[in-house]
Amino acid sequence: MCMTLPHKITKINGQTATVECGEKTHTVDIQLLLNVQVGDWVLSEKGYAITQVTEVVAQETQESIKRVSQE
Repeated sequence: MCMTLPHKITKINGQTATVECGEKTHTVDIQLLLNVQVGDWVLSEKGYAITQVTEVVAQETQESIKRVSQE
């Protein structure tokens, strides 16, 4: 089973974006998504941004993961 976490786009350079999740940053390919911008939230898998999510969904997901990891 795979689980992907929400990542916030902090920089776009052509077809790649720098994203952050917590304190970690990495680069993902954004060619599969249309019209993403700095500040948008995406889910990524194996180096590709696969879907865009709202900030509300991203925050709810992060909070749920924190709750589960504390149990």
